[in-house]
Amino acid sequence: MHGCRTIAAFTLLFASLPLSAATWNVTRADDPVPGSCLAADCSLREAVMAAAVTPEADTVLLPAGTFTVTRGALTATGNVTIRGAGSTSTSLVGTSDDDVITGGALSELTLEGLRFATGESPSIEVIDGRLVLRDIDMPNDANSVSVRELSLTASLDVEASRIPLVACTGDTVSCEISDSEVAVMGAIGAMARLDVRGLVSVGLGNSTGLFVMSNGRVHVADSTFSGHARPIDVSGSDADILVERTRFVGNTGPMRGEGDGMVRFDDVEFSDNLVSDANLTLPAVLLATDGVAWRFNRSLFEGNRGGGGGAYVGAVIAADVGANVVITNSTFVDNTYRSGVASTTAHTLGAVSTAADPTILWVFHSTLRRASSVAASTLGSLVSVSGAGSSVRLFNSVLDGTCRFGNGGAILQALGSIESIGNTCGLVTGDNFVNVPAGQLGLGALADNGGFTRSVMPAAGSFTIDRGDETACLFAFGLDQRRHVRPGGGIDCDVGAVERDAPTDSLFADAFD
Repeated sequence: MHGCRTIAAFTLLFASLPLSAATWNVTRADDPVPGSCLAADCSLREAVMAAAVTPEADTVLLPAGTFTVTRGALTATGNVTIRGAGSTSTSLVGTSDDDVITGGALSELTLEGLRFATGESPSIEVIDGRLVLRDIDMPNDANSVSVRELSLTASLDVEASRIPLVACTGDTVSCEISDSEVAVMGAIGAMARLDVRGLVSVGLGNSTGLFVMSNGRVHVADSTFSGHARPIDVSGSDADILVERTRFVGNTGPMRGEGDGMVRFDDVEFSDNLVSDANLTLPAVLLATDGVAWRFNRSLFEGNRGGGGGAYVGAVIAADVGANVVITNSTFVDNTYRSGVASTTAHTLGAVSTAADPTILWVFHSTLRRASSVAASTLGSLVSVSGAGSSVRLFNSVLDGTCRFGNGGAILQALGSIESIGNTCGLVTGDNFVNVPAGQLGLGALADNGGFTRSVMPAAGSFTIDRGDETACLFAFGLDQRRHVRPGGGIDCDVGAVERDAPTDSLFADAFD
């Protein structure tokens, strides 16, 4: 008889639970000892617990107001959506050191329209599950979102949210961030993947904007990085990072990398980056060392101010021993050292090498103009090479400034390039053009000439027109800095980043690649 009563009780319990997707309305703001989620008496914890019991996807609705979580983290299991009235209307306040919300294995947790006003601990963590965030605001810089893959699978999708830190950890974890503000984000794991679009990343003091400790793929597009001591930091034996249509503005230290991966920039601007007191010996944009290969195409470097007096040469880009840097279809204007920094190395690009560990710094179809604050007679206003092992090559590029060499350094190869005025770069005449008067260069001011980045347009009759080396022109990918077709109005390519009278490449006009 007792067994029959037990069976009847379980039958009654499960008969009272929803068998399909259900909606649970939160009607009280505190966090009492949990009981049943009743129509007029249901806390957030009770609603989440009720949703965990049903087999289908459930929705928990919170009205406008402030809701407290005082009994430890809320644990979501199964497929559940917690939806507030909007991040400006519905707040969650955590009063302990625990996470506010966690997701269990194989859970699918969606959070919408919420503001997390929590303490010093992470706010959201999901392990071996899927997390979706929409319209989430975390005003406390100490809070974070963490998705970890331990033994199963994990993924994250962030949309239209403001979060201090996003960490994606796991061998095959996959994360997507779009139209959001995230100060610091990272991909950690053997083949972790991160896709970012429409991001605003503003630094938190001595912060890193994007850290990649992975051999996987990272794609960043249509974004902005500012205020970071390390805008990008890479370590991984085979990381593949692509950055497109993105601006790095007002950062306080350079990008760095270790390992054997590659970072590619296409249609990217680096402007007004000024090293902080803590980074006075470092360049403003990139410190390239042995390992990661860096590729810049259709990029602008303008108004950057680096440090000096250390082991690294190059106020904007310093290619240290063993570095691998290639620059194509790019413009350098008004770059030098930070005010008060005295240095005898390059105000723009620098390479250092040893005979046993060569350094690669190749420049194709680019325009380099010294800063107006740097005297025309200053050696190294554009390029500095130190060490006989440097493989520095210049192809179809304009050097409106000077070079400087030390410890056996030299330009290893140059074709179709122009120096104005003089020949401080040691360009071989016959293959290049030296001592060209500035008036004959006919280069305009930095301006919007089409394309994602501003550029310098040669005037009609400029000495740069149709003087490019035919073979070197092939390395410019057939398009100039603006994505206009090379060669333009003539038989040969123009020298520099911009091809005058060149038609727009309609195939890539919408940035579809």
